[in-house]
Parts: sequence; C-alpha cells; structure tokens
Amino acid sequence: MEGEIKELQRKVNNLEARVGGYDAQIKAFYDAMESIRVLSQSMAEVFSGGAPAPVQEKPVKVEDVAKWPVLESGKYAQKLTGTIVDDIVIREVETRRGPSDIANFKFTDGVTVIRVALWGDLAKEIEGFGKGNVVTLTGMSIKDPYEGVPQISSTRNTTIE
Repeated sequence: MEGEIKELQRKVNNLEARVGGYDAQIKAFYDAMESIRVLSQSMAEVFSGGAPAPVQEKPVKVEDVAKWPVLESGKYAQKLTGTIVDDIVIREVETRRGPSDIANFKFTDGVTVIRVALWGDLAKEIEGFGKGNVVTLTGMSIKDPYEGVPQISSTRNTTIE
C-alpha cells in the first residue's frame, strides 16, 4: 500500500507540474489528491484497529493520470489519441507559399489539453469531426507552449484517424 501511495504522489506531482489552469487538469489533480487522502485514511484506520474507511466510488487509476508523454518543443509526437474539447475553427490564412486552410481546436487525453493546428488538406479532413469526437493524430510537430498550453502542428507526414 505504501508503494501505491508513493506512486500516486509521484503522479500527482507530475500532474501538478503540468496543470495549466484547465478544468480537466484541475479535476484530475483534485481527484488524485482525494484518492491519496482516502488511501491514507484507510491505512491509518487499519493500523489503529478501527473500521476501514468507506471506499471512494470512483478512484483515480494510476494509468489514467498520465496518458501522453511529456511533450518537448522541437520534437515530433508519434501518435496522440484524444477527445476534441472545443469547436473546430477552419479559416484561410496567407502564408509565404500562398493561401492555406488551417483548422484550430483543442483536444485532451483527460489530463492535458493541447492546442492543435492542422494545415492544408488536413484542415478539410478534420472538418467531419466535432466536439466530443476521439481522434488519433500521428506525425505532429511539437511547438512551444502558448499561454502555458502545449501546441502541436501538422507536418507533411501527419495523418488523422
């Protein structure tokens, strides 16, 4: 049980470092903290001979706390699967190569929210998706965070599933 507490504390510390003010991240953090509190209370009662604490209805699973790897700017994300959490905005912008469509939206693994930019034909391809849809993006370029939110952008190797 002590190993579970340490693992949860490690995950909470990792999550705490990644929280950027978004509801999903904050909720996951507080859920993990509640799991630690319930587990600590149960251990205290067991060791003191008291009745065990009631089991939390929806415990946080360690494997749910950190699904995506840490995203490092300048690298490529091989495969990220997440749920679209806002409306997809598609617009045309002028680039040095001429006009191009761009689709912007945010998606999450339930812990981290990421801004996504899909360029060109990929902007049209994502048009059939919407808020709540699960998508898998491969071959995305990881950009510097903007206002504390990680960003990824499509490359010529990006695919949408």
